[in-house]
Amino acid sequence: AGIATALQEGLLQSLSPRPGQPEILHLFPAWPRAWDAEFRLLARGGFLVTSAIKEGQVPFVEIESRLGESCQLRNPWGGPCVLRQPDGSERVIRGEILCFETVPGGRYSLTAAEG
Repeated sequence: AGIATALQEGLLQSLSPRPGQPEILHLFPAWPRAWDAEFRLLARGGFLVTSAIKEGQVPFVEIESRLGESCQLRNPWGGPCVLRQPDGSERVIRGEILCFETVPGGRYSLTAAEG
């Protein structure tokens, strides 16, 4: 059980910055950049998170919201990214912490913005 927990914590963490505040999802916080990996893990807040790291880069993040909570994700690209929402619309979001509202059952896809 300890090995499984260590692997999961290396791939995905969801921690609250302060007690009582919503958790922030953090991808690959303790994963060696030279190691490729893919995962699909359930995080606090009812988020099913799927992502990968290849050659030190995160190509995508997919988040399924099971509860419809507000989602906060530490930006894995460091720059603007494209958020694709369940209705197919897209918008660019920015910041160190990417924040967006979700609906129960909604699937959201994030990728680095080109250019």
